[in-house]
Amino acid sequence: MMRKQRIALVMAMLLACAMLLGSCGCKHEWAEATCTTPKTCTECGETEGEALGHTEGEATIDVDGFALKATSIVKCTNCDAVLSKEEQDVDTLLDGKYMLCSAQEYSDRLIDAIGQIPDCTLGVELIEQNGQPMCMVYNASETLVGAISFYDIEGDPIAYADKDVQSCFVIAVAYVPAGSADAATDLTHISIAMIMAAEPKMTVVDASYLVIDLVSEPIIVRDGVEYELDLTSDPDGYYCLICPEAINA
Repeated sequence: MMRKQRIALVMAMLLACAMLLGSCGCKHEWAEATCTTPKTCTECGETEGEALGHTEGEATIDVDGFALKATSIVKCTNCDAVLSKEEQDVDTLLDGKYMLCSAQEYSDRLIDAIGQIPDCTLGVELIEQNGQPMCMVYNASETLVGAISFYDIEGDPIAYADKDVQSCFVIAVAYVPAGSADAATDLTHISIAMIMAAEPKMTVVDASYLVIDLVSEPIIVRDGVEYELDLTSDPDGYYCLICPEAINA
């Protein structure tokens, strides 16, 4: 009998120790499980269950309209953590009816394109004009020789506050006043630069041939882009227009 009692006592003591070891004695305050951590006591750190794990959302595309890079980003729909990121080159700045780049990026691309045109001394500056972004084009003497405006899909000028917003404008229009001795050269260089800024695949030679074609055929559509050169409608100046073909479809 004594032996049985001792065995029972030992078993009870071991059970009591096990219960003590299995419990920290804390009155738990539980923080809910997250994507990366299980349900956790904020007082003692004890955990319960497993982490929820991430839930993949739809990929979003972030385009650098100047560097011509597109980054596909997938984030968790619960915690917004970046789950994957993939970068690739961009060979077009068209996105349906919109230009992928912002007005600021287009202006930067104009500056880069002008720098590639031989013997071109024009300069470009994006400024605010009547609440709108406008690329002012100057010659080497800092005389204003042209201006480029940006319009949305309704045909309204975009706001200066939106100059950094991508897929905001659909039409870029250059105006070059007539009358100066260099008007033809200025219009040619501005048109070439506008074409190159809109279409990354265009070289100076490609754009030059396109401008030659536009002189005889004022509206040309190539690779989904509409180019227009208007030399006759305004006696005081000339226009060069670039937009996605889809907006006129």
